[in-house]
Amino acid sequence: MENRQVFVGISIDELSNVIRNEVQSVMNELIPKSQSKVINPPEADLINAKEAQKILNCSFGTLVNYRKSGKLQARRFGRKLFFSKSEILKSLENKFGVI
Repeated sequence: MENRQVFVGISIDELSNVIRNEVQSVMNELIPKSQSKVINPPEADLINAKEAQKILNCSFGTLVNYRKSGKLQARRFGRKLFFSKSEILKSLENKFGVI
């Protein structure tokens, strides 16, 4: 196959669409359809520390202590902590019997 260079006047948006379509077609070939569907990603359940504090009615320090003691698991993205809302609600249910 010959590797020729062709210069064509094309807008940034058109170039972006061409690249997006090509990447999508390659991804469709590489990833089977059964693996490409995500039903419920765990990230959808994540809330930030302020929201967790409101639910638990506690300070940020207490929230950090819960994390350090293993009562709650947290995920860190950059400098921010995120908690699983379902895990917090489940721990409240276990502790108090009601939410």
